Amino acid sequence: MTKDFFQVNTEQKVIVKGDRNHSDETGTVLLDFTVNQGETLNLSVKLDSHEEERNNGLEMWLVKDGVMVAASYDDGDGGDDNSVVVLEYREKVDADSTYAVRAVGWQYDHRVEVGHLQMGYTTYGPGHAFNVDTDSDVLDTPL
Repeated sequence: MTKDFFQVNTEQKVIVKGDRNHSDETGTVLLDFTVNQGETLNLSVKLDSHEEERNNGLEMWLVKDGVMVAASYDDGDGGDDNSVVVLEYREKVDADSTYAVRAVGWQYDHRVEVGHLQMGYTTYGPGHAFNVDTDSDVLDTPL
């Protein structure tokens, strides 16, 4: 393991209303970091908002070197329900890469109360045996 990071928000966070185009320049930045060539990234982010019956449209996505690589959204039901988004991502990195987790409200700003944003990532060195798209019975077999 080369890095192990975890954080829970200790202050209210506002996810601003914005454009859903997944641009590298859009949305509230929740986390940004760099992963070195040859390392494996394991990322997990969860947030929920509290909007008193205004829960429509909350989106979160991961940008790698300026390109969206994963996304999650809750389009809401228009009632008294919180928006919840979860983002999971794993990858073996082939070149030094910069990542950013971004979020945006579709129709208005969203408030994330204290303790309702959990973010973590772990990086593993080049020798980490990471298998993608394999059957669980063959995890010990390299690709």
